[in-house]
Amino acid sequence: MACCRLATFFLSKSTGQDSTRSFRGGHFPMSIQEHLVELKAQHRALEKEIAEAFAHRSTDDAKIVELKRRKLQVKDEIARMQAPPSIH
Repeated sequence: MACCRLATFFLSKSTGQDSTRSFRGGHFPMSIQEHLVELKAQHRALEKEIAEAFAHRSTDDAKIVELKRRKLQVKDEIARMQAPPSIH
């Protein structure tokens, strides 16, 4: 369960979005599979945004670096969630 809370915290911090959905006034967390789908969609959106930034020569290098950093964070989160659980 700590993994889900950490993933929720990471997603909300990295994207500015909340990873809970409304349900009749309450909230319930996304399933791991739903969370992975959302992260993959964010990764694709960041890829597209980076490509568009490269297409416009006026784009600031710092903006491209920030987009790449965010894309890498999302990719790392996807990898952590897909990794088999470790036994301590």
